[in-house]
Amino acid sequence: MKTLEDIALVEHFSEIEDTRDKCGRRHDLHTMIVIAVCAVLCGVNSIEGIADFAECRLKWFKKFFDMPHGHPSADTFIRVFALIQPEVFEKCFMSWVQSIKKFLHGDTIAIDGKTLRGSFDTKNNLGPLHLVQAFAVRAGLVLLQKEVDKKTNEITAIPELLECLILKGTVVTIDAMGCQKKIAKQIVDSEADYALALKGNQGDFHRDVEAFLTKLIKNEIKRDHDYYKLEEANNHGRNEIRECYAVKINQEDIKEKLFANIMDWEKLTTVAAVCTQRTNKTTGEVGLETRFYISSLEANAKEILTRTREHWGIENSLHYVLDVTFQEDKSRVRKNNATKNFALIRKVALNIIKNSPFKQKKKISSLAGVRRFAAFNEDFLEELILTS
Repeated sequence: MKTLEDIALVEHFSEIEDTRDKCGRRHDLHTMIVIAVCAVLCGVNSIEGIADFAECRLKWFKKFFDMPHGHPSADTFIRVFALIQPEVFEKCFMSWVQSIKKFLHGDTIAIDGKTLRGSFDTKNNLGPLHLVQAFAVRAGLVLLQKEVDKKTNEITAIPELLECLILKGTVVTIDAMGCQKKIAKQIVDSEADYALALKGNQGDFHRDVEAFLTKLIKNEIKRDHDYYKLEEANNHGRNEIRECYAVKINQEDIKEKLFANIMDWEKLTTVAAVCTQRTNKTTGEVGLETRFYISSLEANAKEILTRTREHWGIENSLHYVLDVTFQEDKSRVRKNNATKNFALIRKVALNIIKNSPFKQKKKISSLAGVRRFAAFNEDFLEELILTS
């Protein structure tokens, strides 16, 4: 890490324009981005902490960067991150992600929303920021985030997010909010497949699919279908049995309009039910749940079950990690664009850790462990940044 330009991360974020007046500009914008990323990699979860980190590691940063005015203050970090246009930051982020993982063919792209609960601003009558995020489950990488406009909902934000992504050869999974005809068509037009959760917001279509699959499961009707069963014990003291019933939609179904509005769904190939039985090993209590899905995938019950389970990776491997490891819900950054931009800094740090070969070499099993090791070992931190 001899100069700022040696860092690939900076190369991809170089399009971010520094809009500050040159006369009062004391700290380089891109240096501040790298400092923020380094701080978050080392376990810092606040703007104030980033400023403290910059001060404590000033000698180390000066080995690589020209910092004649010392370290930036917390106010400077807040002011600079508030000035950066999130759309430009997100574009640079996506370019960087594509450079570290060029091919996502075959991956499951889970899309879901998350609220940053600590980002509300009572004084200015602003509610918490809500983001829709795309997560490549098998690669373990965040691909993009988009803000949900406070006057709309995720149905508006999801198409904007999909439009920015290279989806060819992937399978896109979305919960019931994103189960919309236009979204399904957009995914197919992107040369990808979809597996969408189906609930009551689709009215008669949902009612017909649920009734059909319920009768199939109860053997009240005969219909060729694929079936797959998976039994396992999890780490939460439960035994789980999952069964998937997948039925291929044929031309006769379309002709007879087996389901309401069946012809309106682009490349609708399969309807499926996933039945889950959870047994508490301590109390013996049994919980039953059945979810319904529509998909452009072939009626392969094992694959449908795999893809729909992988969708929950965005909850376990992204949302949970952001809240527990990165303390995102506790963050009180709430000035202008700073909330969105700092949320993206967390995702930069997360992607660096996920993509790092050094984590395996040093046999560090957890994300918290990587952050701790980076905080204690400057050489390790340098390796993380250099390979980003």
